[in-house]
Amino acid sequence: MAAEDLYICLTVYFVRTRGKRWVRRFWKFALRNASELGQELTHFTPVRYNQQGWRCNSYRHIKRNEKHLTQEGVDETLECLEFCATGDDGDLVMSPFMVGLRNSQASKGYGTVFMQCRRDLLALLGEGKHFLEKTIRELNSVVKTDYGLVTVMRGNQYPGVYFGDVPASIHLTEEQERNAELWHKEGARFGTLVREVYWGNVLSGSHWRNDRAKEAFLVAELQRECAGNVFRVDEETIFFCAPFDILEWESRTRQMQRFRSRVRRILQNTSIEVLT
Repeated sequence: MAAEDLYICLTVYFVRTRGKRWVRRFWKFALRNASELGQELTHFTPVRYNQQGWRCNSYRHIKRNEKHLTQEGVDETLECLEFCATGDDGDLVMSPFMVGLRNSQASKGYGTVFMQCRRDLLALLGEGKHFLEKTIRELNSVVKTDYGLVTVMRGNQYPGVYFGDVPASIHLTEEQERNAELWHKEGARFGTLVREVYWGNVLSGSHWRNDRAKEAFLVAELQRECAGNVFRVDEETIFFCAPFDILEWESRTRQMQRFRSRVRRILQNTSIEVLT
């Protein structure tokens, strides 16, 4: 598979936001990340949810001082804001870079922030791990991260399989489809449940019931398994990832399988439930 057919996907789940101007900080976060990856955010769409599922208006050009960036626009009228850069072919859905915010506090009691970028954009920065770690820290200053994941997605898969509440998607393996369907039913328990062990994972105190002894055991075990790739996001949140860079994903299939199995066992030994 060509490198440009792979996308790096990051999603974080949150219940609380940070301060009164968090939407503006989210917008600045999106602009900084796009710029660092050599992209310019050119389009946005507001997305609403109804009984028929997600409904989005057509993508519109971004203008300065857009009204959609007001706090009320997200808190009261919109389920989602998605910003993207366009590709040469004008493909907006699977554009080289896209970032979005789903603030479903009223309907579900939580929200998500997601980011996707084409693998070759991240490769230009060298090692992807440092960019992703920094991105997670920046997001945590916008929303209080309760759970998160970082993985790789093929370009022919619908993004909602990792970003939203899509129960199934095209071009999924049987294992991926089963996991997506289960997460569609159980995902609201993200504060205590881990969807799967991915290349990158964000856990918070609710996962170990704020038990400091369990936290210390978990961090120590993960440090050994992840070759030191365990990072503090804040006092009660950690980010850990596989002991190889995400840009090496397609050449490390067997290592990823072993990593997933061993980390799943560590989580279970700390009484943290893994979905599959």
